[in-house]
Amino acid sequence: DSQSSSEPLDGFPLKHSNTLTNRQRGNEVSALPATLDTLSIHQLAAQGELIQLKEHLRKG
Repeated sequence: DSQSSSEPLDGFPLKHSNTLTNRQRGNEVSALPATLDTLSIHQLAAQGELIQLKEHLRKG
């Protein structure tokens, strides 16, 4: 067998991905996401959290 064990069947050596994530690039804030009880009614509505929005409005 002329293929070495470090090369896949197509003959090209294995190449590791060098794609960076948004966090590695510094494009993403690494803060914890807000919990539903800390969001404003506008944020709840924008995210489609209608049950929580209804409860928030009921409590006043």
